[in-house]
Amino acid sequence: LSLDEFSPEHWLALFRALNLSGVTRSVVSNTIVSAVEGDALHFVLDQQQAGLYNEVHRQRLETALSEYFARKVSVSVEEGELNRESPARHQLRCKAERQQAAIEELQQDPNVKMLVKEFDARLDIDSVTPLD
Repeated sequence: LSLDEFSPEHWLALFRALNLSGVTRSVVSNTIVSAVEGDALHFVLDQQQAGLYNEVHRQRLETALSEYFARKVSVSVEEGELNRESPARHQLRCKAERQQAAIEELQQDPNVKMLVKEFDARLDIDSVTPLD
C-alpha cells in the first residue's frame, strides 16, 4: 500500500505492519487516522488513553510510517473521541468475539451436554478460554 493509496480505513491493517513496540505501540494502538493530506497524516488519540502520550511517541510513529512508506511522512496527533474502531478496540472486540464463540461451542458440545444432564453439572463460563 502506498501513501497515495492510503486512507483512514486502512489504519487497522497498516498498524499491524508498523515497526513499533512497547509503550509507543500501546499508545498508538489507541489512535485512528482522521485525515490524510499529501505526506501528512492526522491522528486522533482516544482521550481516555492519552495519559502516557508524549512527543516521543509522535516522533516514533512518524519514523515508522516514513520507513513503511519509504518517504518522509509528517504526523500530528490530537486527543479526542474516536468515531471508529482503533487497533486496541479492534483487538478487544475480536478477543471478546473469540471468547463468546468458545463458550457457545462448549455449550453445544454433545459431550458437555451429556455431562451436564447426567451429573447435573454446570459449565464454568469464567474458566473458558479460546484456543488461539
